[in-house]
This record gives sequence, structure tokens and C-alpha cells, in this order.
Amino acid sequence: MDFEETLKLMDIVVFAETERHLSDPEVTILRGACLGMTYEQMAENSQYKMNYLMRDVGPKFWKLLSEIFREEVSKTNFRAALGRHLRSPFVKLPPQMMSPPAQLLSDSRSMSGGIPQSTLVDWGEAPDIPVFCGRTKEFNSLATWIVAEQCRLVVLSGVGGIGKTTLSVKLAQQIQGKFDLVIWRSLRQAPTIANFLTYLMQNFERSPQINLPVDVDQRISQLIEKLREFRCLMVFDGWETILEPTKLAGHYREGYEKYGELIQRIAEQQHQSCLVVVTREVPEAIDLLVGDRSPVRALKLPGLNEIEARELFKAQGLSDENKWTELIKIYQGNPLELKLVAPAIRELFNGKVSDFLKRQTFVFGGIKALLNDQFERLEDLEKAILYWLAIQASPVSLEQLVEYLLFPVSRSEILESLSSLLRRELIDKNAGKGQTEFVLHQVLMQYVTEQLTTKACREILGMLKTQKPDGNKIEILKSHLVFKNPQLNPNSKAAREEDSIAITLKEHLTKLFKTNSKAYDQLNKVYSTIQNQDWLERGYTEENFQNLLAVMQPEEKNLAAGDRKQEENLPV
Repeated sequence: MDFEETLKLMDIVVFAETERHLSDPEVTILRGACLGMTYEQMAENSQYKMNYLMRDVGPKFWKLLSEIFREEVSKTNFRAALGRHLRSPFVKLPPQMMSPPAQLLSDSRSMSGGIPQSTLVDWGEAPDIPVFCGRTKEFNSLATWIVAEQCRLVVLSGVGGIGKTTLSVKLAQQIQGKFDLVIWRSLRQAPTIANFLTYLMQNFERSPQINLPVDVDQRISQLIEKLREFRCLMVFDGWETILEPTKLAGHYREGYEKYGELIQRIAEQQHQSCLVVVTREVPEAIDLLVGDRSPVRALKLPGLNEIEARELFKAQGLSDENKWTELIKIYQGNPLELKLVAPAIRELFNGKVSDFLKRQTFVFGGIKALLNDQFERLEDLEKAILYWLAIQASPVSLEQLVEYLLFPVSRSEILESLSSLLRRELIDKNAGKGQTEFVLHQVLMQYVTEQLTTKACREILGMLKTQKPDGNKIEILKSHLVFKNPQLNPNSKAAREEDSIAITLKEHLTKLFKTNSKAYDQLNKVYSTIQNQDWLERGYTEENFQNLLAVMQPEEKNLAAGDRKQEENLPV
């Protein structure tokens, strides 16, 4: 929409409300805003002084438009505000404005994709999605639930990077014509429920200044009434932000419990609208509402299938197409992880996927940051379980976990934590051999193993520094058997995985003390002090030291006499 069309429409809107046309100074400001000018540039290209335009006419003009459009308007958003005003089903327009130019409806900032004139859309912080591929099955399921079956609540969940936000935006863009109002809103900033309800009601009232009751329950009731009056599609992205981190999945943060009541009432009370909740964690109590014949549905978004994932690689210049399947399986079709790993393969391995796979390093950069974010949200028992799954590097049953965990914990607590990890989609379960077993997928296995290695190294170095164990600073070595006896099942997969932690530590200590023998002696000194501790204080610490010393046992026969003499002269 060019300036002349904008001027014509704006003049009609102002005249309809004030019965006067735009003044020459207002036209000057409108033209400058269309061209992206500063007030100084507007003054240079007109007969008016900058202070007059900036401090007198400008503020009055934007205030006038704000009152007409019933939202805050400035020279940076006036076109989008004008478009929303013209499309609003709540605004009575004069006959000459009933068919606005097509260009207005395709304004790039509206993200409309050709929305009907009767639909009002507020995209909030919705990202622009220039490229979208796949997800046909999931898209059709969601669209059917929302449009055909008129579900009141749909929960779209999945791990970080799986594509939930992207799918929610594209879904809203495609089905928006079925609604009077579409609101897409991110909860990343964790707004209070009172402020959030105010924002929602402003969309219905089309005014920044509205009178709402102080009581949150009454505000929710008013919102429900609007959802009955108008057919509205609301998409709330990042719901996990208002859920409590370091607690079991699905519990609300203190002060945010009313959000749970909001979606509960939207799910249970009659109205003609739909709320789509996009989240990494499914809120508590939602599972009880979900059903095939219920107005509440839930979709756990899986990874991309192989055909869809290959589309991401085609533009990256990767070779070894016969290895793409293996790479896709390692990252479980997670689109963000695949997008992060593809440029790294191109830049660091000349696009050779086979060379990257040989390195067996799958957690780095943005992928590690993504996993850090998910891992830090876990409660202590959830982390403890993941550590044991990584240590065993094979499926583990509930009975085994009960045996491994030393600190006081009941079976019910373990079951609750396992259920929470399954809800977060951080573990998988295998129903083989007559019992359910739990396992980590490959990328998370490597990440948790790295966490274990880092913690173990830090604790051992701390003990080597003080030459004695400090019960307040020893956690992972006390609670988990990080190092297994290398002489037990040395060829098993679990032994190889566990050896990798011990070998990493052995290499680090050998480098620190110049020789493996010197490092061994220092560890032995600390080990002797551990033996004097009470069993409850030791936990797995003594056995960890025994097994680490077994891995680091120096081969004296391979040391020349000169080498031994050189070791004796090394400082501690």
C-alpha cells in the first residue's frame, strides 16, 4: 500500500470520526512516517519547523489515531493499526470503506496471507515463517479438531526445537478465516494472569483503556462471555514458562496457578472458540480432560520423518546421502537440532556426514544450549534417574532404580519422577521381557554423560586439592557409581560407556600431574582417608575411587628406571 492509498484511507477514517479532513501538517507527518523519515527530515522537506511537528502536531495526531483505532498508535505501527481497524468486525465503517484495497490485506506486517476482511488478527510476537515443509499429518489433525470438531482446548506439546511454535503459526495462518478474531501470544515474559487477561480483553474491546474487575475469576468469566459472543482462535506459546522449574512436570509457578483455572474453564465451559496451548510440558490435570469424544485434545509433536528431514539437508550442500538416515535417527528428526548440525558439518567437515559421524560428538553449540535449558528445569530426583540411565547405558527397570538410589526415596516418588520424565519426553520406555524398562536416546545420553564427567572431575580435583573428602562438596561420587570395575564385563556396551568417563578423567589427571603414576599416587592418598569415613558418609565414593584406581593402575614394568627417577623428582 503506497502513500496515496494510505492517505486516502486515513483521511476517510479520521473524517468518519471527527467530521474533518487531515490538516497539511498531519499530511506532512503521515508522508514522512510512510517514508521512514525522522522529524528532522520531515521539517527539511516541508515548510514546518521540527519542534512544531515533533512536539505539537505529532503527539496530537498519534493520540487522535490511538483514540480512533482504540490502541496505541505511533509512526512505526500506524499502517498495521490501520489494517486492523479496517478488518475489525467490531467497527462500523462507512460504505466507501467496505472494500479496502487488496494491498492493505497483504501488508507484510499483517502476516495475513489473504485473511478475510471480517477477521481481526493480532499476531503479537509470532515469528515470521518464510519456509515450512512437512507436518501434513499433524497439521490435518489439528485443523480437524479446531475447525471441524470445534474443540475448545488443544494442547500441542513436544521437546525443545521440535517445531511446535512454527506449526502453531502456520496453523493459525491457514485457518484464521474461520474465526472473527485470532490472537497469537507468547508467554516467554511470564505476564501475570491479571495483566494477560487485560491484554486479551483489549483485543475484544479494541481499546487500551477498559474497565475490568479486580477479581481474576470475574475477569476469566468476562473472557468466557466474549468467547461465546465471538468465534475466536487463541494460541498461547511457551506455556512452560509459567510452570515451575526444578519441580515435576506440569506444576505452576507460585502466583501463576490461576492460569490453570483459565484453561480449565475454557476447556469445560460452553463457548464457540478454541484455545491452543503450545508447551514443552503438559499442564497438570489436562490429561483427565483429553479424549477422542472430548472437546479437549492433545498432540505430542514427533520429530520429522525421513522425507521431511531430508528437505532440510538438501540446501546445506551435505554429501554422503546414504548416511543422512543415520544422522536423522541420532537426532530423532528434531528440526532445530538438524538445522544446527547441518552448517557445522558443512563448515567443519566439508559437508561429509560420514566424517562427522566418525567423531561421535553429537552435543555441541546450540544443541548443548537447548539441552541445558531442558536439563536445568528438572528436579533433583529426575536428574538422579537420568544419571543412572546414562551410567548403565542400557534399559533400566524400576526395580533396578530402587536398588541403585541411595538417598531415602519411595517407589511412588520414583514412579512420579519417571512419569514426569516421560511427559517431558526425555526418556523412552521399552515393554520387553515382561517388565517396563527406561532408556535415554543417544544425544541425551551423550549430554548426561558429559554432565557426569564434569561433576566427577570437579569433585575429584577438589579432594586432590585438600587431600581429603569434603562431605558438603561431594555429591555425584557419593550418590552414583560413576566408575564401574573395568574387570567386570569389559566388553559390554555399558562397560565401554562407563570407561569413557574414567578414561576422560584419567587423561585429565595424567596431564595435570605430568604422569599417570603420579596421579595414581595422589588419588591413593585421598582414597586412604575415605576408608576412615562412616559408611553413610561414603555412599558410592569409596567404590568409585577403587574402580578409578583400577583404571589408572600404572604398568610399572613399562617404566624405565630413568622414568621412575624423573617421577620421584616431580613436585606434588
